[in-house]
Amino acid sequence: MITKNYVTNLANINLETGERLRNDYIETVTYSFERNHMKVEVKLEPLEDFYIGWYMGLQHTRDNYRKDVYFTYDNEKSSLIQQTSSRIDSGTKNNSRNMNRITFRDFNDNSVHIYIDKDYGIGYNYIGKNDPICYLRESYIKAYYHLVKNGNNLIVHKGQKVKYRGGYIFTKNNAENSTNVSVFWEDGKKKAYVDFRSIATENINYLEVEESINCSLGEGAITSTTNNVYAKVILN
Repeated sequence: MITKNYVTNLANINLETGERLRNDYIETVTYSFERNHMKVEVKLEPLEDFYIGWYMGLQHTRDNYRKDVYFTYDNEKSSLIQQTSSRIDSGTKNNSRNMNRITFRDFNDNSVHIYIDKDYGIGYNYIGKNDPICYLRESYIKAYYHLVKNGNNLIVHKGQKVKYRGGYIFTKNNAENSTNVSVFWEDGKKKAYVDFRSIATENINYLEVEESINCSLGEGAITSTTNNVYAKVILN
């Protein structure tokens, strides 16, 4: 599914009448659905020169996902965090630049993963080194990724293009010993995230390991070596 949004900057809107003097850029959002996995790619095409001073990337209203939250491969916030009505930050870009996935869960073993491809397009290039990469707002309102933070203006000239991508995965928790085992489909293959927030061994039959951070891999089993561990595997 593809949507196109024609955007006018504040300076080119008559605030009394609402009349738009021109379109400044086109935002094209492509949604790709594969069972419980939705990929999102965003492209900004400027029609005039403009800049972005503050820009949120992927977001999600928490609704009933209020039990706990964790940030994958976050060196600063490596534990499983119980949710409260207070704001919850990930680690900062300076300390947790490899963090690329936020997972929050409800009390019925449902999980939602929100990930960003930090190496694609603008990635984390316009986040200050001391700013959190993402956060859950107070009062259980929303989870946000930061893409452009105040003081790191993204200047875009006519003819340039800006892009970023990520996605959402909605799953049940199938873990026996780990924190979370999430089965999903990607590019026609059945896969799983195996996430740990404590030292344990998860018995799981897998064909291939796509990613592994701080894991000890055995035949039919994955063991954590610290509390900041995950693997992404292709299943049978």
